[in-house]
Order: sequence, then C-alpha cells, then structure tokens
Amino acid sequence: GLFIELKISEEESGGGFLLRPDGEGLMMIGHGRNGLINGAYEVIRRQGWRWLEPGQYGESAPEKPHLNWPKEEIVFRPSFRYRGMDAFRTSNDSENHLKWLSRNRCNVCFRKAATGKLADKLGMFSRQGGHLLQTMLQPNNLLPNGKSLWETHPEWYGLPSDGKRRKETAIHCQLCLAHESLFDYLGEKILHILDAEFADVDILDLWSFDTWGATCSCPFCVELGNGADQTLYLLSQIRRRLDNNLRRQIWLNGILYEGTASMAPPTRKIPENLQAAKDILIIYPIKRCYRHSISDFDCTMNRLYEETISAWSQCHGGLSIWIGEYYNVSRFEDLPLLFHSLIPSEMRHYHSSGMDGATFMHDFPVAWGVRALSKLQHAQYAWDVQTDDNRFFDEYFTRKYGNYSRAM
Repeated sequence: GLFIELKISEEESGGGFLLRPDGEGLMMIGHGRNGLINGAYEVIRRQGWRWLEPGQYGESAPEKPHLNWPKEEIVFRPSFRYRGMDAFRTSNDSENHLKWLSRNRCNVCFRKAATGKLADKLGMFSRQGGHLLQTMLQPNNLLPNGKSLWETHPEWYGLPSDGKRRKETAIHCQLCLAHESLFDYLGEKILHILDAEFADVDILDLWSFDTWGATCSCPFCVELGNGADQTLYLLSQIRRRLDNNLRRQIWLNGILYEGTASMAPPTRKIPENLQAAKDILIIYPIKRCYRHSISDFDCTMNRLYEETISAWSQCHGGLSIWIGEYYNVSRFEDLPLLFHSLIPSEMRHYHSSGMDGATFMHDFPVAWGVRALSKLQHAQYAWDVQTDDNRFFDEYFTRKYGNYSRAM
C-alpha cells in the first residue's frame, strides 16, 4: 500500500528537499529538518491545500480531493536560503502565525517566549535583538561603581565633527572604536544576554545607532574607513569575543541603511572572522520609491539603492547579504495593489544580484484582510522566484474571494 519514508540529509540548501516515487510509496529526503517539513507540505499542497492567512479562517481546502502523487523524482532548492518577515519585537506570540510561516516555507522567525520551542520543531532559525547598542550604551546607564557610563567612559562615544563630546547628544554619533575597553564591555553584555533571555536565538540583530550620517571623527576611526568599514570593525571585535567565549553557533546580523551611516560599501577588506562565521548584513532601502522598481535607474531615489546593492554584491566575500523591504508599512495604508507587480520582478532582481536572504517590514499576526496578498507573494517568491505570476494571482483571488474574485 501507500507509504512515505522520511529521511534527512546533511545538504544545506536552506530548506530544500527530494521527493522520489518508490513503487506505490514515496521517499522524502529533506535538506535538514526544515527541508523535510517543506517536503511534507509540498505533498499536502499537491493535494490542493493552501494557507492564505493564519488560523483556520485562512485555510483553503481542495474542492474535489483526490490523490496527487509525484510520478517522477522532484528535487527542489529554494531561491533564497533565508526567508522570513520582520515582526514587531513586542508583538504577541501566535502559534497560528508561526505555522503559517512554516506552511508557506519561511525558515526565519522572530523568537517569542511561548512559541520558541515550536519554531525549533519546525526547523526555523530565530532572530532577536535590534538596536541593542543604543540600549546598552545609554549615557545614564549605571556601572557597578555607582557612576554612569558617561561619567566613567565619555571617550567611548563618537567625537562629533566640531570636536566636542556632549552627554545630551552622545548617541547621535556612532561609537568611537579606538578603545578595547568598549569592546570588552559590550562583549560581556552580549555574552550575558546570549546565555540568558536569548539563549536559544540563532541570529542576533546587533544594529548601530540611528545617527543619519554622523560617525566618529577621531584619527583612529577616520583611518578605519567609511561607516560600513567602522560597522564591520565593530562587529568583528564582538565576533572575536563570541568565538572565544560562546559555546554555540550564533550569527551576528548587522544593518545597512542611511541611518547607521553604513549603506555605502566598505573601502577596506571585510574582516575574515565575519566571513568565516557567515555573518549577516541586511540592506534596508528605507527611503526608496515604490512607484518604480528598485532597479529603475531613471528613478533618482532608487538609483542610490540599486548602486548599493550592486556594489555589495561584488564585495561581500563570505557574508550573507539579505534584502529587507518595506512592503507592509503604515504610510502605504497596507494597500497590496502598490506591490502586486513590484514584488515578483524585484524578488527576481534581488535573487539575480546574489542576495541569499529576503525579509520585509513589518509583520504582525492578526487581522490581515487585503494585506495577505503582499505577505503571500513575499513568501512565495522568496521560495521560488520562477513562480508563474498569473497562476499565482488567479489561485489567490479565486480561493480568497470565490464568486467575487473578478471584482476584487
């Protein structure tokens, strides 16, 4: 009779799988735990199931169930190795939302306390963190000696262009990287949270201050290079301390956009320890134009981002470069029609540019409505950039709106 035999291989494709017919049965080989789950969902999809939104409301069952068994071997490797959505870090846990991500082949999630173990079972990588440096280095934070950080170490804060450090504007400039004591302090703080509340996190978001251009003007920092060079140097110093003291694998995730003065590509060699660890950098085109494709050079707003993407794709070495889009932010009122044609073409462009991760802001677990289209598109095209556009849209509108699909 029918059977499915499950195996896990050591191939690292980011969740790919192999389905091989074997008589009346099926051999399912997953590339890791996540790949095996994706293979299982592929078999279920072939029977006609879809998941348009989290929870039972979003489930779309086949109208006429029948057994649709693969007739020949299928090998699938996802277009982007890492696929996820940037949730609000303070949003509530949602088991249904996590299952939706998994059923739509995402493999990166923001770790939440109540659902973290379920994410592990689903073979997902978990992220946490953000602008941690800003939290750890508030000038008024007290040290064990009873004095504030500013009172004890004013030299840690970047030297403004006018040559005067001020407490009230201390974090309006990137850090001064000339001090080993700063890295020792940060290394100890980060190791502590990785052993405590982030003990099960796979990816630590460690983002620089939002200064919108200001970097330290001391001779040491100037010699390091531009904002990206300084960001990589900071991450490299933290990476060295993690490698020496942390007994598990963790990826550091930096951020590339104007606010952190790190969008332009580095002028110096990328640190080898970051490349060896395959640490992550996400490019966020925060001020881009959505009337035009990101690759439209005639759009002056987007030209800067396209030049950035092209430059980083040529120099990133062993780093993992992701795109972090803004297909779901409030200034667009979450209207999917702004993006329904952009997402397919841009995901293909990002993929051809060598990016191996895709995420977008901001995701939340409930009340999607028309927002479901953008989320489904992002998940689908991160999984397979060769998706048939018309077939995808026809299926989505038919399943979601039934008799009203054409009007919608």
